[in-house]
Amino acid sequence: MLLRHSNESSHEGRKKHGIPRQSSELVTSVEGPALHVANRLRDELALQGITADVHDGYGVALASVWIDLVVWVECGPDGVWRYIWWTGRINPKTGRWVYTGCQFVGVSSVARLVGERYRELLERHPWSPVIAEVVSEVNFGVGP
Repeated sequence: MLLRHSNESSHEGRKKHGIPRQSSELVTSVEGPALHVANRLRDELALQGITADVHDGYGVALASVWIDLVVWVECGPDGVWRYIWWTGRINPKTGRWVYTGCQFVGVSSVARLVGERYRELLERHPWSPVIAEVVSEVNFGVGP
């Protein structure tokens, strides 16, 4: 969500500072609730040494953690925040991905569960030698 504020009433002040007369817009980002909750999850994962990218839109936020591990953060119809991610399994009858998740029971509890899945995936999909070398040289403070 963006808030836009136009300040056209201070023409004299604008003129004094060399700002053209055209209206200007100040754009300020406002963190939505889903993004706030996802950022808290990202911060808890960071305490375990796990990095995540967070993105939001349309009332949902995503925390991208690793290959095949993206956590959806959304507010359910009952008003309770939910975290949902793929288990890595596919239902043999339907061929659909099987998801798991939990309602908001505390961000640290959710981060622990997501961390378990991350470590499981890290064994199957380790960093490539090139990426591991770059990270060790730069020492971003991330990685296995």
